[in-house]
Amino acid sequence: IGMIFQHFNLNSSRTVFQNVAFALKAAGKSKAEIQKRVPELLKLVGLSDKADQYPSQLSGGQKQRVGIARALANDPHVLLCDEATSALDPKTTKSILNLLKEINETLGLTIVLITHEMEVIKEICHRVAVMKDGEVIEVGHVYDIFANPKQALTKEFIDTVLDFELPQQILRNRNPQGVLVKIQFKGQIAEESIVSDVLQSCDIRGNIIHGKIEYIQNVPLGIFIMEITGQPAEIEKALQLLRERTSELEVITNVFNKDS
Repeated sequence: IGMIFQHFNLNSSRTVFQNVAFALKAAGKSKAEIQKRVPELLKLVGLSDKADQYPSQLSGGQKQRVGIARALANDPHVLLCDEATSALDPKTTKSILNLLKEINETLGLTIVLITHEMEVIKEICHRVAVMKDGEVIEVGHVYDIFANPKQALTKEFIDTVLDFELPQQILRNRNPQGVLVKIQFKGQIAEESIVSDVLQSCDIRGNIIHGKIEYIQNVPLGIFIMEITGQPAEIEKALQLLRERTSELEVITNVFNKDS
């Protein structure tokens, strides 16, 4: 197991080369092996030109790259990342995530990420386990968890990325004769003109209030909140068509019930 830490944990009195070499030296590697292996690792993480510099001369992202090189030194089967990006700015975080993704694909290395940042999970992970009070409460493929979270805590985490909480002002100002619906599109249908087709086939008007498409492992997940107005029969017809062609439809407010 190789370990990447949140706060780098580099030896400030040693150069980049020496920090990476430390793991090899601790494993009993010869000087010749160390001299050959360290440059390979620094090249892998994009720091070939930083070998003789000290941690104080590096940016946060560069320090973490040194940590990654050190963690990979002894060819681990598993790379454990403990909040490896939480001390970094968004741009640097993205570059480190891209590096980890590249390492995963090129080396065939299993990476375990411990994080509270669901954006990180969405970007590079294949499977996710959500923990609460030391117990796993939900586990599955990342796309499935994002598309259909079961536990309240998971939903809270997902909402930090897919925030579809409608402001009260919009609810107050909506058309009192309309129906407010939340529509979810999974997979390829997120890129189809389903809403447009339904609007054209029914005598209704539709106003998209909020919507976005996220790509998780290159698979689209779309969520739209739309207000539908028209005659009751036409609205019901439209709702039925949307239910048939989308992954999930939720009526948020309805002029035809007491909650409207």
